Amino acid sequence: LDINGILYIGSTDHFLYALDPTPVSSITKSWNRDLQRDIYSSAVFGNDGSIYVGSDDGNLYAYNPNGTQKWASPTGGMVRSTPVVGGTTVYVGSDSGNTFALNTVNGTQVWASPNLGGAVRSSPTLKADGTVVYIGSDSNETYALNATNGTQVWASPDLGGLVRSTPALSVDGNTLYVGSDSNKTYALNAATGAKIWEFDANGSVRSSLLVDANGTIYFGSGDRRIYALNPVGTKKWEYATLDSVNSSPIIDGNGILYVGSNDNNLYALNSSAVVTAATIKWKFDANGSIYSSPAIDGNGTVYFGSADTKVYALENNGTKKW
Repeated sequence: LDINGILYIGSTDHFLYALDPTPVSSITKSWNRDLQRDIYSSAVFGNDGSIYVGSDDGNLYAYNPNGTQKWASPTGGMVRSTPVVGGTTVYVGSDSGNTFALNTVNGTQVWASPNLGGAVRSSPTLKADGTVVYIGSDSNETYALNATNGTQVWASPDLGGLVRSTPALSVDGNTLYVGSDSNKTYALNAATGAKIWEFDANGSVRSSLLVDANGTIYFGSGDRRIYALNPVGTKKWEYATLDSVNSSPIIDGNGILYVGSNDNNLYALNSSAVVTAATIKWKFDANGSIYSSPAIDGNGTVYFGSADTKVYALENNGTKKW
């Protein structure tokens, strides 16, 4: 969602859609653009409202809010990484094995990292001061790159499996959390990459990690569960769904956690649970697996896409708007 409430969503039909969700019981298509191949990357926004999104055709695209294309920059491999914008630079990973920094104005390459040893389908996380980019790779490692020139600051130890989840920083910025296909979630020293602790999630962790204001870490796992961990790596609670959870969680201002599952349901959970199982507020059956991550607008409406080819809007009590 952009600041004007326009919803942007990519699809495996090759199109990026800009949707106006203002109507109470329907939705209006503002525009759509053909990006030539499947779109797994999520759209992100610059300060000027520009939209950045990757495509399986190997390009990172930039569009103006009215749908006119600003530029397309080739990366040499499919772009399933979701970009992140820092100032006048946009960062993104590619199946070429590189992470790229591109000028937001014209798409020219600022730098390309050294090859990271495998496809980069993890999405970058930018340090709060804009100096370091953190990103995972199919080389089974997580990397810290200098945001100015792309040189490697550190590489983590081998994490035992592909790293396709998006890293998340602790509240104080000193610890980096990341999931792996080794079935584990790791805490790494953000300055050195050294391992601090690991948590066995009993299934691959491709869900991006979310850290709330209290430092609690949330993520989904291939073992069908949604987990909440304390900052020291101990389990706060878990919630069992009926299939793997690859969708990335989000949390609203009331502490309700929203996350999709391959069991076709979007779940709303009370994140402040202090017992071993979270309290469910509601769930919604979307008739298809939910890989996309939900978005919430200022009115509490929850938006997400489903494998049934539809985009849904739900009230914050779980009833369907459209």
